[in-house]
Amino acid sequence: MQFNMSSFNSYEKRRKPNYYAQQHRRPKEFSLKPGLKGFICSCNNREKECIREAYNILNEYADKFFPEQKELGSLKAQVTTRPNQRKFQILESGAANFLFIQTTVPDPLLLVTKIMEDVYQTKKQKARFMQRLLPVEATCKAHIEDVRAAFEPLLEKYFAKEGKTFSIIFEKRNSHALDRTKVIEDLAEMVTLKNTANRADLKQPQLAILVEVVRNMCLLSVLPNYYMYKKYNLFELSQTEQDKKSDEDIVSTEAGVVSTESGVVSTEAGVVSTEAGVVSTEADVVSTEADVSTEAGDDIAANGDKKETHLEKD
Repeated sequence: MQFNMSSFNSYEKRRKPNYYAQQHRRPKEFSLKPGLKGFICSCNNREKECIREAYNILNEYADKFFPEQKELGSLKAQVTTRPNQRKFQILESGAANFLFIQTTVPDPLLLVTKIMEDVYQTKKQKARFMQRLLPVEATCKAHIEDVRAAFEPLLEKYFAKEGKTFSIIFEKRNSHALDRTKVIEDLAEMVTLKNTANRADLKQPQLAILVEVVRNMCLLSVLPNYYMYKKYNLFELSQTEQDKKSDEDIVSTEAGVVSTESGVVSTEAGVVSTEAGVVSTEADVVSTEADVSTEAGDDIAANGDKKETHLEKD
């Protein structure tokens, strides 16, 4: 049987578009999806450095508090382990400077709480590039029904037994899904109906319910001591009172320079005012000239009266 190359080429032309379409539909192995636990890491452009710091910090504390989860530290062990079985695995989140690390650690909140407690007590700076480190206890699609269903186990875990004060923090990135007001009202209603002793406290809540919406996904967690731990910002949490005072002094010095510049501006404004005064003086001169013109008009009128009197005498 003779092979027809032209027929093969025409088949290739027909096959390729569909082939690439199928490739496009394949789900990404390293992307965010429902049913995961992990950690949110935020940074300021230095994502690679942030990932490295996050791995180091998480492994350090996981080995300390979860020794049964300890893995071999060799590179070979990390390479041969399947991604979904690794203790920590970075996934595509769909937003810049917003990283998600999947974990097999049974309780991400406990691990992050241990990290925050240690930094809060020792004031030791753990990170240079990573800003916030937040646990994620549930992920779901960004639909209100899915959010309510994913929040139900957290509701039972944290709000069923005894009354707690709570607040709801809603943040959205690269997404038009979910209405902020609707989500907050629904979750607040679920919390208060679960236990009538639960009440909202926006200033110092015992528990903060974090709702992070990124693209078509929603990430949920319940965070204790949210404001005491500086919104889980590692750098701010490591600041001592002396560090804060030094920062305030720097800001005050910079503000003083600004004030000096403002003084110069004020001086220039004074010059403007002086010029305005000159303008006012010129206006007075104009007014004076106008008065002179008025007096000249009066003289003309007087002369006219004299002329009329002279004619009457004639």
